[in-house]
Amino acid sequence: MFDTSGNALRLLIVDDNPDDRFSYRRMLGKADDQRFEIFEADSAEAGLAALATHNPQFLLLDFHLPDGNGIEVLRQLRMQHPRLPVVMLTGLDDVNTSVAALHAGADDYQIKGKLDTDSLLRSIRGALQKRALETQLVTERERMELFYRLVEASDDMLLVIQMPEGRVIEANQSAVRQLGRSRESLLDPTLDLLSVFPNAVTVWATLSPAAPARRLDCEAIRADGTRLPIEVSANRVVLGEKLYFVAVCRDATERHEMEAQLRRLVLLDALTGVNNRRAFDERFEQEFLRAARGHGALGLLMVDVDHFKLYNDTYGHQAGDKCLRQVAQALTATLKRPSDFVARYGGEEFAVLLPDADMAGALAAAELLLQRVRELALPHSTSSVGDFVSISIGVAVAKPPVRGELENFMAKADQRLYKAKHAGRNRAVSEE
Repeated sequence: MFDTSGNALRLLIVDDNPDDRFSYRRMLGKADDQRFEIFEADSAEAGLAALATHNPQFLLLDFHLPDGNGIEVLRQLRMQHPRLPVVMLTGLDDVNTSVAALHAGADDYQIKGKLDTDSLLRSIRGALQKRALETQLVTERERMELFYRLVEASDDMLLVIQMPEGRVIEANQSAVRQLGRSRESLLDPTLDLLSVFPNAVTVWATLSPAAPARRLDCEAIRADGTRLPIEVSANRVVLGEKLYFVAVCRDATERHEMEAQLRRLVLLDALTGVNNRRAFDERFEQEFLRAARGHGALGLLMVDVDHFKLYNDTYGHQAGDKCLRQVAQALTATLKRPSDFVARYGGEEFAVLLPDADMAGALAAAELLLQRVRELALPHSTSSVGDFVSISIGVAVAKPPVRGELENFMAKADQRLYKAKHAGRNRAVSEE
C-alpha cells in the first residue's frame, strides 16, 4: 500500500553495518511505484534520536546493534510511536528470534541472507497496509466513544440497573428491540439480570468510586437464547443514597467482523494468499506444544521451489510471483484435512504442518505435493531437474513425548530439505 500521489515515504534505517544500509538503499531505489526519503542511524541511541528528528513513516530495524538490540529499541519506540510500521532485519534464522520480534511490536521479520528487493518491498507494503487498517479501526473506536455520549438520542441500548439488587429500572426501545424482550419483562422485579447480561456482576465488580466508568466487550442474551456481542460503556452512578449501574450497549457484531478481517489480513501472505510467517510461527508453537503434551505426533514439511532464482532470471519477477501463487494453491488444494496448515515461510520456501501425522503419513503427503506440483507443468527451461517447475521437501515428525526445542525440530526438517536439494532436487527426504 504505497502512496500513489508521488510523495516520498520517509524511511529510517537503523543498522550498524554500512554495507547493509547501502544494500537496503539500493533495493529501495528499485521500487517503481514509490519514492523514499531515507535516513540512517548506526546505533540504538542514534535511531531513537532520529525518530524524534525526522519523524519517519517507516522503520527498518536491525536486530543486533552495538548499544542494544532491536527488541529493546522496539519496546522504547512503541511507547511514543505505537503505530509506526517496523520491519525487523536480522542475520539470525530462528523461530525464537522472530517470535520475540513480533511480540515486541514488529510488523514483519526478514532474514538478511534471504532478503531481496521483492521480499523487502512486499514486506514494507504489507506493514503499511496492516497499519492503515489498524488506524481505520482506531478511528472507528473513537467515533464509537463520541457516539456513546449521545446514546440517549441514539439507537444504542440503554439500561439503568439499581444496585445492589440488580434490578433493571429503565430500558430504552433499542434494548427492547435488540434483546427481543418487552419493556415490561425487562423491568419485572423478578427478572434474573444474569439471564440478560451474564457478565453484569463481573463488570460491576470492576467499578468503584475512584474508577466509576469502564468500557469493555461483553455479550447479551436475547429472549430466544441467542447471544449478541456488545460493547458496554459501564458507569457507576450515585444519586443521593441510591446506587445505579448505567450500561450503554452497542451491537459489536460489525466491529468483531472487522477485527477478524484485520487479523486474517495480518496472518496472510499478500502475494500467495496462504498463511504467512507470523501465522506459521504462532501455529507451529501451538501444535508443537500439543505434541509435547502427548496429543499426537506432528509432521513438518519444509518445501522449496527448485532453482527459483533461475526461474525469476529467465521469466521475470511477475512470472515468478505467479509461479509462487500457483505452487501455493497446489499445496493447499492437495492437503484435504482441516488441521493441515500451509504457510509461506519466506521467499520461495513454504512450510506445512501435519498434526497427528506419523512418518508414513507425512511422507505420503510429501509425495502427493511433489506430484501435484509436477502436474502443474509450469515450464522451467533453466532448471537442472527437468523442463518444468519442481519442489524439494524435507520431512520431519515429532512423536510424543517430544524431546528438544522447537528450533531443533525445525532444524531437522531444514537439514533434510538441504539433503533433498543436494541429492538432485524434485524429491522428499525424511532421513539425515
